[in-house]
Amino acid sequence: MRLLALALFLTLAQAPEVQTGSLEGIVVRAGTNEPIEGVELRMSSVTAQPRSDGPSPSTGRDGKFTAAGLAPGRYLMVAVKSGYAAQVYGARQTGITGLAGLGTREEDLAAVGALINVVAGQVVRNVVIRMTQSATVSGRVLGANGESLVAMQVELLPVAFDSSGRRYLLPLSQVDTNDRGEYRLFSVEPGRYYITARWSSVSVARQEVNSELRTVDAADSNGRRYSPAFYPSSPDVAHASLVEVRAGETLSNLDIVMRPPSQQPLRQVRGRVIDSITGQAPPPNAGSSFALIPRDTEYLSSMPAFDPHLIEDGTFELRNVAEGAYWFVVRITSARANATGTGRTAIVPLDIAGGDVNGVTINLLPIIEVSGTVTLDGAAWKADDFENFQVRLNANRIGLFTLNMSPNPSPAFFQPDGTFVMANVNPGDYELVFTGLPPDVYVKEARYGGVDALTQKISINGASSGRLEVGLSTKSGRLTGAVADRDRRPAPDVEAVLIPEGDFRRPDRYKIARTDANGRFLIRGIAPGNYRIYAWESIDRFRYFDSEFVRQFEGSGKIVRIEEGTRGTVDLDLIPAAK
Repeated sequence: MRLLALALFLTLAQAPEVQTGSLEGIVVRAGTNEPIEGVELRMSSVTAQPRSDGPSPSTGRDGKFTAAGLAPGRYLMVAVKSGYAAQVYGARQTGITGLAGLGTREEDLAAVGALINVVAGQVVRNVVIRMTQSATVSGRVLGANGESLVAMQVELLPVAFDSSGRRYLLPLSQVDTNDRGEYRLFSVEPGRYYITARWSSVSVARQEVNSELRTVDAADSNGRRYSPAFYPSSPDVAHASLVEVRAGETLSNLDIVMRPPSQQPLRQVRGRVIDSITGQAPPPNAGSSFALIPRDTEYLSSMPAFDPHLIEDGTFELRNVAEGAYWFVVRITSARANATGTGRTAIVPLDIAGGDVNGVTINLLPIIEVSGTVTLDGAAWKADDFENFQVRLNANRIGLFTLNMSPNPSPAFFQPDGTFVMANVNPGDYELVFTGLPPDVYVKEARYGGVDALTQKISINGASSGRLEVGLSTKSGRLTGAVADRDRRPAPDVEAVLIPEGDFRRPDRYKIARTDANGRFLIRGIAPGNYRIYAWESIDRFRYFDSEFVRQFEGSGKIVRIEEGTRGTVDLDLIPAAK
């Protein structure tokens, strides 16, 4: 036994010591630089091997912290404390809303905040994080007759944009109303929000009767409940009010009024589903699903409720449908409905107002392949030079849902001569998305069946009526320049954002470049056209896609004209965060 213990000791003694690094820093209040005590620093490894999260130290009374025992690699650090907006180290925006749906790629994380490089045996010093006080938002959720709506779900929806320029609303926080219909959302980051309330399975309605709160009937004979509402009383986002929330602010009396069941007329929709290939109804055992998606909304947490009935001869009836403008989506999902077994979809606009709707015909169109060709400067290309280039078809989206209720088609698979095929394309409207272009190449033109696919969406109707022709060009422009702050000092690590002028604002025409240590930038692959270029000290991720936001700063940007193959230079003044 002693020999075994001695052998184990010698083995451990000979094992190589794992070298680690550490970092030291301080957390202060933005604007005053007062130290903040009790801040938790959460560290996530990006490149460290083995991949793991680092320690989570907290600040002392002097706001200082030390993180020791870190495996070598790059880390993303987030500061968290109640009463303050969570803050990413190195980020030029307040809060962590921009991290929603970000993913884990190192280049994506680096675009949000500064990654800390930890080296074995070394100490990273002078890490400074500035935190902003969070806000509080409160109010009540009421029925049209003043009844308090209890256990109603209230959500805060920030306005955000994704990398394709699509505006969307994603729930940031959620709370239930109390026994008096009151809600209170705390630790709210500064920003612009919609507030929405909706019924849950445990919600009830209470009304004050003779100074007592009594439960009242909140459902009609069909079991309908109060409809979702946006502050102050809108049934949809289009007519709702945006709430501006500032740092440290307390907003109260933001009451939301919801429509009771008696104010929600229900209708019936009747029609027939026809297989356009056979001219007959789908097989009796074909799996089918129906969906009604509101046409004018940016946020949809769940599908509108209704009662669908499909008869064997293809006729259908939708019962208890609320009035409104919808996309009516019918999907047949059985393998017999399509040779590939992927299902088939039909989409038609449906308007329900003032009465029942009869005689709706749904034609199930066949799934097709979209073929095409990519050329470079009007000639055949070499596929080896474009190994990362992809052409995609993206379907319309409503909130979290794809309009055609099916995945987007796979990206184009290119042959050496530039021809390609995209298989299993469902009927519907799509926009073209291009990714992975070489730095000095731009998409000059794209046409599908005679339609300019760069300026409008293309309609795939189930008939093989056209080819997708994509023309690339190497005759792009370049733009160099420098960004300086108000004291005429170079502004390092800020984004120079080139935005196309006019209506032709495809996401791939926006160009972004980050300044180096001397405040200089280089933008490549610019398509000919008119642009305006900006440099913000602090801007929410992809906020430059918001035309209303950008319009406020038109006087601070500079107009640039790019011709084929030209090289331009422009110097920019940094737009301060306070502005």
